[in-house]
Amino acid sequence: MRVKYVRKEYCIQYPIRIHAETTSALYTMTGGPCPGHSMPGQTDTAGWHMENFSLYINGVLRTVCVPPQWTLLRVLRETLGLTGAKNGCSSGDCGACRVILDGTAVNACKVPIKDAAEHRVETTEGLSRNGQLHPIQQAFIDCGAVQCGFCTPGMVMSAKALLDKTLHPSDEEIREALAPNLCRCTGYYKIEEAVREAARRLEAQDR
Repeated sequence: MRVKYVRKEYCIQYPIRIHAETTSALYTMTGGPCPGHSMPGQTDTAGWHMENFSLYINGVLRTVCVPPQWTLLRVLRETLGLTGAKNGCSSGDCGACRVILDGTAVNACKVPIKDAAEHRVETTEGLSRNGQLHPIQQAFIDCGAVQCGFCTPGMVMSAKALLDKTLHPSDEEIREALAPNLCRCTGYYKIEEAVREAARRLEAQDR
């Protein structure tokens, strides 16, 4: 646990805007120094072997210097500062960490960062445009499909992966797409309705 807190301190002490201009190999393109100020190929103060990994996050190529044992979820949250995906179980059972990897919704807590390298990842942070919520996000709000909100980002990403493939999903397809996502606050009726409403809005948007 001590190592975890040290790594979070780096995210706090070295914000993205400060290090976006540096070219030092000690820093990632996203703004944080390699934990322990280690160079790629070396080990940090905690004994982690560090490597560089490049991947597309919400359409932008990002390079991070992290241990290859880290998961995509940990990189998103602790290195890139993208905290929409939640760490609910660390075992792939709750779906709170769902992101879209090359068009498919996956549990980021089960994806090693080395397996995500050179691939395209979409997170909830990349959905809004020009300050406007994505139709799926807005539909969740309008349909009252949000309770505590912890599971909502994962739900939204599962819904987007489905609606990217079809704007006319059947009830069975909606339930299947949402099956990996657990909501402990309520039932799924309003969540399913939000997906249907989002499909209608996206279809109208395309006309």
